[in-house]
Amino acid sequence: VDGALLWKRDGGPSEGLGIGNAIAGDVNGDGCADLVVGAWTSPRLAPQGGACYLLSGKDGAVLKEWVCDVMNANMGFDSTTLPDVDGDGVRDFLFTAASTWCRRGRLILRALRPTEPATRSANP
Repeated sequence: VDGALLWKRDGGPSEGLGIGNAIAGDVNGDGCADLVVGAWTSPRLAPQGGACYLLSGKDGAVLKEWVCDVMNANMGFDSTTLPDVDGDGVRDFLFTAASTWCRRGRLILRALRPTEPATRSANP
């Protein structure tokens, strides 16, 4: 271990990239563990709506994205990977939207399916 930079990814303006993160395992089958990362203040579809990304561990490329269109949802405040919850043979991904829906918060469980293209999701 020499501390060499493998890759880096800067968040977009006001995105808050990196607060929730987890190792997802090798989702895309390239031999490198991939990452799930939250961007809880991302304003891409709504002010402070938030976003979550599945990033390639090999080069940081976005493999899949979920972007929230609800203002102040703060989706991606926390994120983690789980074992296969629904029995489909694929690890699953849990992320939170901490600040919306009458300040009650929301848990969102998604399957990490490598065959699906990167997508934008409104109001996950």
